[in-house]
Amino acid sequence: MTTPVPPPPKPPGSGSGSGQEFERDVELNDEGIVGARWWHKALASQDSTVERRHVLVGLIAAGGVLGAIGMAGYGISKIFSGPSETVDTRRSLEMQRQFGWDFGARGKPLVFNGVSEKPFVRADLDQLPDVMLPAYNAKYYVNTLPMSLKAQPAAALPAPAAGTTAPALPPFKTLSEVILPIVTPEMEKAYRAGEALARLCSGRRSLAILADLPGPECVAFAAGACSVFEPVLLFDNWPHPVGVVPTHQTLAALAYYQPRFAEQKNLRSSARPLFLLDRRRMSAYSEESDRFDNRYYARAPRLSALAQDEIQALLYVVASPAALPEPDDINAVLAPAYPEPQTVAVRALALTDFGTTAVTSGPSPLYFGGSAETDATFWIAYPYDSSFTPTLDQSTAFKASDASRYSFISRSTAAATTPESLGNVAVMVGGSGLVMAAALGRRGSQNRFSGGWSG
Repeated sequence: MTTPVPPPPKPPGSGSGSGQEFERDVELNDEGIVGARWWHKALASQDSTVERRHVLVGLIAAGGVLGAIGMAGYGISKIFSGPSETVDTRRSLEMQRQFGWDFGARGKPLVFNGVSEKPFVRADLDQLPDVMLPAYNAKYYVNTLPMSLKAQPAAALPAPAAGTTAPALPPFKTLSEVILPIVTPEMEKAYRAGEALARLCSGRRSLAILADLPGPECVAFAAGACSVFEPVLLFDNWPHPVGVVPTHQTLAALAYYQPRFAEQKNLRSSARPLFLLDRRRMSAYSEESDRFDNRYYARAPRLSALAQDEIQALLYVVASPAALPEPDDINAVLAPAYPEPQTVAVRALALTDFGTTAVTSGPSPLYFGGSAETDATFWIAYPYDSSFTPTLDQSTAFKASDASRYSFISRSTAAATTPESLGNVAVMVGGSGLVMAAALGRRGSQNRFSGGWSG
């Protein structure tokens, strides 16, 4: 934590009423706040009649370095209380596309859990967008996340004012330069659950899957099932070093399973879609934190659209029954307020219903209910076709979790469109409407900040 150091004595004439417009409230002695001394020096060198806008422009040049930790303690509210600079909000993804994926935190590293030790050819990441482009279900595909890999900033924040020198900013690096493939025990189990479900569904061509799991596990589940189902990404945000949604972990999982996805894409002849959602997409968040709001509303296909593609049933896959009820954005799709002319049967399926009773030294296949015997009763628990006739006595069927009996009911809180409060970032805006800097860590509407200045 940054420790405030008492400021040095003020020079004569710098007190109230002396005409000195700015003063340093506190000095931060922390190596993470590179450029703090430059910022103070730039202020001290200004003439007593200097305009606030000149100081603002000089500040922004240091933004990339100051952004990771911030400018707490410098009385920023005093500096930006003039009528020409205001705090506003912009769409987070729009700002990332314009100023870079790490907008507001240039140079702050991403943190990865479970980095893979397998050989990794970074140049292969260039092919990930093509690998994940569906051959049969491209009309549903959301390419936002794969396309972030090579994205360059489209613009730069204003340059420093004449006569001031900003510290050197860390060079911008694309996500393809910093992403590392990951694999975790949770991902490996989700992969085996995907394999198990694909095995069960191999002969049913009118079935689709919507997997709503934490990003890395969702990718792993799809990798396990992609021999039968075509993965269709619905991830609609970009990673950020301090993002509310840790989307870089999802991208890292895609990097790990890229060879698997590429191989099965060339072998698969099925058009059955498996839609991928990150369950963390609407994680709890407070505006008073220093996090970057990269949350989003799902863009899932409507049931009527799936019906037109001859889909009769949709399995909504969650981690466990505790993940129900479904989030509002999906409720609006799976339980529309107004009945649609063509309907698709929707059932919830929990991955916790897949397991194994075998004792082995390594990973073993998972089964519905834990064994080959209970696995065979899956379609007794999940019939979706009126012509389906069980081949086994239902008394032998595995007693599936409450997820199998869950009913999707329309909720008044659900909305088909993204709420205005979701996926926004606070920014400093000049009098002309030009974005001057990110303002992470906004404290209410009083122009106070705890950090987040960057280019």
